[in-house]
Amino acid sequence: MGSSLAIAQGGSSRRGTGRTTPQPKGAMDTRTKSADKRKAIIVSGFTAIGKSSFSRNTELRRNTNLDVIDLDSCAYSNKPGFPENYLNDIRKAADKPCIVLISTHVGLPTQLAKEGYYVALAYPGGGIDAKQAWLGRLEKREQGGKCSRLYKAMDEQWTLWFERTAKEQVTRKWTLSNDEYLSDIFGSIYADFESFKKRGRKQDGI
Repeated sequence: MGSSLAIAQGGSSRRGTGRTTPQPKGAMDTRTKSADKRKAIIVSGFTAIGKSSFSRNTELRRNTNLDVIDLDSCAYSNKPGFPENYLNDIRKAADKPCIVLISTHVGLPTQLAKEGYYVALAYPGGGIDAKQAWLGRLEKREQGGKCSRLYKAMDEQWTLWFERTAKEQVTRKWTLSNDEYLSDIFGSIYADFESFKKRGRKQDGI
């Protein structure tokens, strides 16, 4: 499991005086900016974990009152300026309470977590069984099945993709069993996000 991120702490109050310790210049801005980073749930999801299906499942999210923004990296990765163009749009999307679905491009989840965002990483377990299960998902999903470009790429690059994803340093990690999808674990992600916000408010002195 990933470790929770450290959030910048606010000033403390003097005991017994009823007066607040003067805040260093910029301290309140720091606390505000930290809180701003805790508005959204960013889910960095491995290929074929069910991000698109989750984005359509309004019943699952009815208790969260959060919209889903599915930022497919395919719209960015072939353009000049990647990944910064992708990161910028993720940051803009995460500026309000919502769920942002993103890719697992190397270093991207780690960067967002370092900036203070809540980042949940969802990916398959390791081993040949997981590989076959995920290839099976792509065979059903992709036009062309086993002949599709994505299927062939995963078949050839599975170990690299898995190991690279597992090394990302994020707020929390979830490994999916072979029959699990994002919709199955989102309840746990949401509960962890709420705890993340509470810890942040406590550390900020809010």
